[in-house]
Amino acid sequence: MQFFAGDASTVTAEHNWAVDALMRAAVSYGVNHGAAYAASRVPEIKELLRQRGFQEKDGQMVIEASRIVKICKD
Repeated sequence: MQFFAGDASTVTAEHNWAVDALMRAAVSYGVNHGAAYAASRVPEIKELLRQRGFQEKDGQMVIEASRIVKICKD
């Protein structure tokens, strides 16, 4: 995922909404293809991800996918 919003001083609520929606779509796609975790190396959205429960590990933001999307059993 890549998102361009300029520097941090120009980020608005609309930018955060778009990043959040893209992050959730990416995690949902990953879960549908067997992913158990989500990770991001995009430094510009680090604080937004931290607010959503991601934790920093080895230079990236990581979270269990089940904390972002509901995983249904077949």
